[in-house]
Amino acid sequence: MPVLHADTAGIDIGATEIYVAVPADRDEEPVRCFTGFTEDLRRIAAWLQQCQVQRIAMESTGVYWIPLWQILADAGFEVCLVNARHFKNVPGKKTDVEDCQWLQFLHSVGLLRGSFRPEQAVCGVRTLLRYRVELIRFAAEHIQHMQKALEQMNVKLGHVISDLTGVTGLAIVDAILSGERDLRELAKLRDPRVRASEETIMKSLEGDYRLEHLTTLRYSLGLYRHYQEKIGELDKQMEAFMSQLPDGIDMEKYPMPPWRKKAARPNTIMRRLSIYECSATGYFRQMRSRWGPASAITACAHKLARIIYHMITTGEAFDEKILVEQEKRHQKKKEAKLRRQAKDLGYELVRIPVASV
Repeated sequence: MPVLHADTAGIDIGATEIYVAVPADRDEEPVRCFTGFTEDLRRIAAWLQQCQVQRIAMESTGVYWIPLWQILADAGFEVCLVNARHFKNVPGKKTDVEDCQWLQFLHSVGLLRGSFRPEQAVCGVRTLLRYRVELIRFAAEHIQHMQKALEQMNVKLGHVISDLTGVTGLAIVDAILSGERDLRELAKLRDPRVRASEETIMKSLEGDYRLEHLTTLRYSLGLYRHYQEKIGELDKQMEAFMSQLPDGIDMEKYPMPPWRKKAARPNTIMRRLSIYECSATGYFRQMRSRWGPASAITACAHKLARIIYHMITTGEAFDEKILVEQEKRHQKKKEAKLRRQAKDLGYELVRIPVASV
């Protein structure tokens, strides 16, 4: 195959060893092995510069590629991060030496497609967001532990209120852990917005309060609040990171529309997407009639994501005329289908003008 890029290198990354391959005419030893220490990562960058390499293909293995990627990107290399499922090695026994050589060859002939890697400011926010998801998952596990401890004491509080970690739930749990056992006093902690009556809450709080389950409840509540505190601290850190993100759209040229509070309506998910409210309801109805509500929501969310991605990457404002034209084409197709069906049955469609209100 013709070589499109001669100045390429291939890197196979492992936890402790990194194999790097350059073209055979660039060094007497075109394949070298390095350790994963930071000093060796810098040696890799220096050796590749010595070999006059400009493009690098590396396999995305776990998180081991991230430190090397950052060093190579800072050194000015054009790094292509390749998904391991997108390429296959030569037949036979698989070795790290063959992997890096195979990566170097495929990249030199232009057969590799790199994964998307955003700029560093976006990567920082994304890392914190992913960690925030983990903290929320850990907090949710302790909510389950609290629910389990209450069920083991036959306290049915979680069945009469919608959220155990809400105002009413936490107030009652705190009172239980402080030693309060008067059911009426506990029921008085009910928030007025709770639909369940005090009598119902009193019945749900009558249980077998054992020390081991109370201990589990106490520790679970403490850990839940600890994670909530850390999530709040992380949100403040994320605000500092997000303030460093570059503005993709000139807000002075394309200002946001004035905010108007609207009453939420049930079963109108698409109306919550204000960017879609003017021209995507027809697309949602079309997808819903074809695939059902769940798939229609997914399809509309996919279209919304593509629109937002286009706005971010191009810096252009949202143009609803595109969706309006799509809706017009859909109506024309629908009309043509009805005319064909009427003709097959021996009828003729006649348009009736509708008076405007």
